[in-house]
Parts: sequence; C-alpha cells; structure tokens
Amino acid sequence: MGISQVAHAELAVADLDEAIGFHTDVLGMRELGRADGAVRLSVGIDGGCDLVLTAGGTGVRRFALRVDDVADLDRYAKRLAEAGVATETRTDEHPGVVQALRFQAPSGHAMELAVLSTGPQYVHPAKAPHRGGIRALDFDHITVQAQDPKPLVDFLVELLDFQVSDIFAPAPGVIGAAWCRASTLHHDIAIISTPEAGKSLHHYALGMESFDHLKLAADELGRHGVPIEVGPGRHGVGGNVYTYFWAAGNRYELSAEMPRVRRNDPVVWDDFPKAFSPWGLQPPESFGHAS
Repeated sequence: MGISQVAHAELAVADLDEAIGFHTDVLGMRELGRADGAVRLSVGIDGGCDLVLTAGGTGVRRFALRVDDVADLDRYAKRLAEAGVATETRTDEHPGVVQALRFQAPSGHAMELAVLSTGPQYVHPAKAPHRGGIRALDFDHITVQAQDPKPLVDFLVELLDFQVSDIFAPAPGVIGAAWCRASTLHHDIAIISTPEAGKSLHHYALGMESFDHLKLAADELGRHGVPIEVGPGRHGVGGNVYTYFWAAGNRYELSAEMPRVRRNDPVVWDDFPKAFSPWGLQPPESFGHAS
C-alpha cells in the first residue's frame, strides 16, 4: 500500500519533432500516441507511459508517482486536503493510467499520484523488447530543482510517507540537496537547491542494467554526436553508477546499481567532491545548470 515508485514525467522541449526523433532513435523509446500537443513515450518492458514531451521551453512540467490502488488516492487526497493542499482527480490521463490525483508541491512543481493498469511484477532484462538505441529498463528517478529544498522534503516526508536517505548540508542546518525514497531504493525523488528562480529540473533518470550497459550507451551517444557531460562514474551519495548528458534542452542520467536502503536516519554529507564520487571524478561547471 502507498507510493511504490515513479510513474512518468512531462518534460518541455524547444523542438518537439527533433526531441521525438532523439528519444525513439537514440534512447530507444516507443511512441504510444499523440494528443493535445503532447507525445507519450514508453521505455522498458511494461508498456506504460514513462515520459511525456510537450513543446515550448525546457524543464519538468509535472511528474507522477505510482500508487497501488484508488484507496491510496483517497487516503492521500484526504491527508492533503487536511493540510490545505488543493487536489484534482483526473481519469483522462495517459495510456495505462486508471486514475490520477494532481496537486502542487511547495516548490511549485506539479505532482500526481497515479493508479496504473499496466506493468509486470518486476523488470526482467531478458524480456525487454529488442529495439534499437540505448534501451533503458525503465524510468528510474527524477531530480528536481528548488530554491529551498526543505519545504519540498518536509512535504514528501510528512504528507506522502517518503523517507530521506541522504542529505548534502554545506553548512549546519542548511539543506543543499536531499535524496528521498518512497520504496526501498535509495531515491525516487532528489531535490537540489538552485539560486535561479524558474528552474525546475536537474535531471530525468533512466534505469540501466549494469555498468557495461552504460558503456554501450556511451558508444550509442557517441555515434549520434551527443557529448557526455560527466561519467561514467560512481556516486558517493547512494553509490549508483551514472552517465549524464543533455538532450532537447534537459539533462538526462543513465543510472545502474541503485542500492536498497534500510530504515534509518539519513546520512549527512558536507563534502561535495566525496558526495559526488569517491573515484575523484568531478562534474564540470555546467552540472550546476538546470532547465
């Protein structure tokens, strides 16, 4: 019962046709359909909607989290209403979405809780369709930007039953970033502080099978002239392996080896280089930019 994982996200792109080509040809996503100026895409094996692309600007317009059933939606709707958060119930969402509850987080992000009708019991790499491109396993997590991460962290924990796995605190009592989980995986949503108003997304992450899969993905990006921003490498926070790149005005992460976390107090980091990578690899200045 409750929130189990991320469901999908809607990203804005400047050139919709160019972005569709990249996501299908290079990332290996499958187009599910188009309606009202939005293009719905699926990645992996479950056949559900993982990404929605809309024209105009960059960044995340909304993102959704999966819940088990309508009873969960009712329970969270009541809890949000008691906290003074307005909600909207929708039944005309994307393919595979039975019902969704939409609301706004303190950071200004539009969020949804969604009951899905599709999906296998678990992701099995051998059952992934043999399409071209990078062929990620699934939508893995999302990292958003907020001028002050704390209100969003408190909102996730107090109203949506999230736990905090790690915190980056550049000074005592200051949250520079937080990695939050609804499942047992290290993070489903991460929040990074930004001094820039109007920036909503740090990266949209796709789950990969292994470090070797990251190597093959890097070759695929290279064949299409897409430069890697940083990686492959291993994070200090969480310990997952990563590769980052930009596409259609937004940053993407390819992530593998995401660990599972026991219930406990969060780990607090005050050293950014160690938090980013124990291997000594550090990101370029561009990594501080968002969309």
